[in-house]
Amino acid sequence: MQLLEEILTLKETSKYLRISSESLRTLIKKREIPVAKVGNQWRFKKSLIDQWIFNQCIEHITPSKNLPPTKDSTPTTPSLSSKETDFEDIL
Repeated sequence: MQLLEEILTLKETSKYLRISSESLRTLIKKREIPVAKVGNQWRFKKSLIDQWIFNQCIEHITPSKNLPPTKDSTPTTPSLSSKETDFEDIL
């Protein structure tokens, strides 16, 4: 038996996300959140909202490719001596 997926209204989604209905409407207008219009009302698939939240978290923790690396985020590579870089000596 297939379980029905939970579909949320605008009010339920704003409550679920803990944001105002107006903030949610702004996200809809900017096309930043997955939503479908049924008649004249917005509907949200809960699993897509959960995925959207997950993606927002990933974007938040992933450094932007457009920004230059900060001094603290630049990886440091220890310098190798000439013996360590000669692979024949290592093998």
